[in-house]
Amino acid sequence: MRRSSKQTCKMPEIGNRLVFKRSLIPGNVFFKPRSSFDVRIIWIVFILFWPAMATSGSDPEVGGLCPQYVWIDCAQQSRHKNGALTQYYHIRHNADIRPNCLDAEDYKVLYRFRIRSKPKRHPYGFDLVTPKDGYYSTPIICDKDGLYFTIKSEGNNIVEVFVVVSCGRKQFLAHVIHPIFGKAPHEKPVQKGVAQLPQGLPRLRLGPKFSVRSMYMQTGRTYRFEYMSKDSTAKSVSIIENQQHMASLTVSDDGTFAYTPPHDPKLDRSGPYDYKQTVVLVEETGAKREYAATQTLLLHRSYTARNRLKPGLMLFGAVFLAVSLIVVFNRKYRWI
Repeated sequence: MRRSSKQTCKMPEIGNRLVFKRSLIPGNVFFKPRSSFDVRIIWIVFILFWPAMATSGSDPEVGGLCPQYVWIDCAQQSRHKNGALTQYYHIRHNADIRPNCLDAEDYKVLYRFRIRSKPKRHPYGFDLVTPKDGYYSTPIICDKDGLYFTIKSEGNNIVEVFVVVSCGRKQFLAHVIHPIFGKAPHEKPVQKGVAQLPQGLPRLRLGPKFSVRSMYMQTGRTYRFEYMSKDSTAKSVSIIENQQHMASLTVSDDGTFAYTPPHDPKLDRSGPYDYKQTVVLVEETGAKREYAATQTLLLHRSYTARNRLKPGLMLFGAVFLAVSLIVVFNRKYRWI
């Protein structure tokens, strides 16, 4: 008779009874209790230390499982047959923390659209907000790469996305805003439930207006931010790229600061639709909680990065001098 290649751990049976070997009894593994007093001592120690052993690795504050910050990673796009566009977003943490699918309930994704009210008069103005009194919510999906979610846009809109996370004493808010160019025919919007952002949560705001020109962010241009917070004792602003700290900024007394992304030669050699993602991180310690707010910047190549100012001025000066000499000699000698 052929034996199966798979072996399972089974107890030997006699009739309907299970026979336990003495080597499998926990007491024989370490020592053999000599009296009932020893057994009672073992149970007392087990009961006293069991809560500490059970909770030592599950509390984020004790085990250090809370990330330093959370940010939104803009991933690929998918175009539908009717022209609608679906944008994929991944929820990322700092490099030493990987999101757990079991923690997806602690994450909340809220978003809203900005649309144009009068495209003929204000072709770059997105002054209508939908929904008017809150934000839409979307479920979070978990796969082998971590946590992600999707947002579908039927037309040309600017989408504003927030991810709210709570972990122990820490409160996280990740933010990204960028245009999505859908090409679907105009349809009646589907009614969805409206949610609200938690009140009093510190957040970043990019000024001054929402428009395609300001949302098509470029390297070499200065952008101003406003950090809105009521309960703060300390602030620090960091610029992060590819999980690496790039620069530190100073927040003024009124909560504003400016950042000029440096020119990137590799990005300047790429196409007009390529971009890199830079994360602005603001950390704050409040009276009762700690906060970390991030905003993802989608930086494109600079339109003026390839312009050479000095050669251009030299060429302009040479042409101007040559034309001036020609005009002067022509008036004096009439040789043209």
